[in-house]
Formats: sequence, structure tokens, C-alpha cells
Amino acid sequence: MGGCGRLGSQGRWLARGLQGHYNYYAVPDNSEALYGFRRRLIRLWLQALRRRSQKDRLTWKRMLGLEARWLPEPRIQHPWPNRRFDARTQGRSPVRLTRTLGLCGGPLATAVPTGAPGMISWSREERARLATALEPLAWFGRA
Repeated sequence: MGGCGRLGSQGRWLARGLQGHYNYYAVPDNSEALYGFRRRLIRLWLQALRRRSQKDRLTWKRMLGLEARWLPEPRIQHPWPNRRFDARTQGRSPVRLTRTLGLCGGPLATAVPTGAPGMISWSREERARLATALEPLAWFGRA
């Protein structure tokens, strides 16, 4: 009876770790890798259980019963990115209107996640403000 309790605690512990793995890596198109990870975990668990005894009575049939009882099947946890980041705003988004000084004193940029070149057009006044902001950096040879 004592061995059963230890086996149950191992199963619960492995199930929690496997579920945590799924929670992080279960993105669309990653099912094959999730199943491969689960199969490798089952094989390693079987090897560890077989090492506990010199008699080695644990068969694959019994092991498949243990994995069916304790280890969850992989399931995609996260939606496709186009569904996950599908934010709708009414009217003009205040995020698009804000312009901030970039990281490390870089140029002004619209707060767009990509910040791709050519996406931003500045007015004459904004270019003058940028030049004024970068004047101290010119002394250090950074502008």
C-alpha cells in the first residue's frame, strides 16, 4: 500500500509539471511537440519506476494505465495571434496619437508595437522639436 501512495504522489507531481508545460507551450501548430514531450516523459517515468526493483515487473500495459490515469493529454491553450490581439477601439485610439521619446534617447516614435521605419511621418514642428531634443547628444557623437 505504501508504494501506491508514492506512485500517486509521483503521478500528481508529474501531472502538475506537465500541465505547466502545456500552459506555456500549448500554442497553435505545436501539438506534435506537445505529444512528443508527453511520450518522452512517459518513457522516462517508466525507466525510473523500473529502476526501483530488480524484478522489473512493470510492463508497458500497466504503464499506459498509469499515464492515462495521471498525465493530462495535450490541448491547445492559446488562440491564434490574430484572435488574441484583435483589439477593437471606438474612434481614434489614444495609443496611436501619443508620441514619445524612444528608448535610449532615440527618435520620437508613434506608440505602435512594431515601430517599423516608414510608418511615422513627422510635421515640420515635430522635426524641429526632435532636433532640439537631440542637440545635447550631438556633443557626445551620438546624433
